[in-house]
Amino acid sequence: MNAIIVLACKRQKIVLTKIIKSVTIQAIIPNPSIIAS
Repeated sequence: MNAIIVLACKRQKIVLTKIIKSVTIQAIIPNPSIIAS
């Protein structure tokens, strides 16, 4: 059971880091729609 929980936590961390990276990229690179307006 513990091994399964550890694997689930690792997967969640990977997903979280991917979300954080995508959000930071969006924050650094402004949207074209914002520039156009």
